[in-house]
Amino acid sequence: MSERRLWLVALAVVAMAATGAVLQTWLVADDRIPFSSDQAVVGLMAMHILAGNGHPVFYFGATYGGSFEAHLLAVVFALVGPSIEAYRATMAGLTWLVIAGVTALTWRWFGRRAGMTALAYLCVPPFFFLYKGLTSDGANDSVQLAGIGTNAAAMWRDDALERHGSEWLPALLLGGLAGFGLWITPVCLPVSAAAFAWLIVRRAPRLAPWTVPVMAAGALVGGFPWWVWNLRHGWASLKAPEMVSATVPSALRNLAVLAKDAFAVLTGIGEPHQGILLAVPFRFAWLAMIVAVVGLLLPAARATWKGERRPRLLFLSLGVLCVAAAFSSRFSAVEPRYLVAFYVLVPPLLGIGVAAYSRGRYAVLPLAACLAVVFTV
Repeated sequence: MSERRLWLVALAVVAMAATGAVLQTWLVADDRIPFSSDQAVVGLMAMHILAGNGHPVFYFGATYGGSFEAHLLAVVFALVGPSIEAYRATMAGLTWLVIAGVTALTWRWFGRRAGMTALAYLCVPPFFFLYKGLTSDGANDSVQLAGIGTNAAAMWRDDALERHGSEWLPALLLGGLAGFGLWITPVCLPVSAAAFAWLIVRRAPRLAPWTVPVMAAGALVGGFPWWVWNLRHGWASLKAPEMVSATVPSALRNLAVLAKDAFAVLTGIGEPHQGILLAVPFRFAWLAMIVAVVGLLLPAARATWKGERRPRLLFLSLGVLCVAAAFSSRFSAVEPRYLVAFYVLVPPLLGIGVAAYSRGRYAVLPLAACLAVVFTV
């Protein structure tokens, strides 16, 4: 890359980051990001830790919901004092870590154009991304960070297999991040399971026999609080409400509303808690968004069909995530918090599409139309 182009790319990154920062600040200042009892409990947990009253493993009153964010907030409170502003700044920092992580993963494995697209999408995102990221409720940012980590570690492990390089470190990291996700919430399990399956089910070169024990060791370390607590409490986390499965008819109904209301909320057509019923910006907005997103995903789907493994990992993770969410007895399509990893998996796939279309002479107009729908609806 020439020096001039490098400066242009750097300027574009700074401009997008500045736009995202202004947008987030406005949403918080205009009271569009709520402060609820869920967040207050995380703050109380942080103050409980600071007061020397112990280190809760899970969210108060629950057998799931790891206390990572409460411990992080305790550190922030120790430095600047407990306040809603400190909470907001911490969650904003975690949200920017998610944005940076998705951008870095996409840029590293799918190229500069794809990475820039992912960055643009998350700097000017659907409202639900910031609605969950800037509140987090003790887990949402951590779920996304665990998803970024497991996918990056799986791709790194795959690279090492192809190059016959050192394989134990990415295997250990993958296991550790999967264990961390298990501690945070069972919602992380679908993405972790997809990453493991993607690595194991491959033709050649195959994983070495020692890989599974190394990943298992990483999972024990990464999820250490979860394992110790459950050994002492009769594996109560396995009986948590998050682990209760819906019946097959209910799961099929969930999949149907997922394709309508959950998609609408996740892509910014519908409002959280209202779905597609309110605030649709124009008639047929849902259909327009479906066509635009499918159009942008087609190059990644085509690459997967031709045998490219990395887009396949993202599609597999997305599919497993949707099915797992549908089979949860507590799934809500109009507040699809079980699908927050959508913002880890879909931006790279959209980036692949934009990068592919931008190289074609006759694809500029369809690309512009798809992007116009995605970014303005």
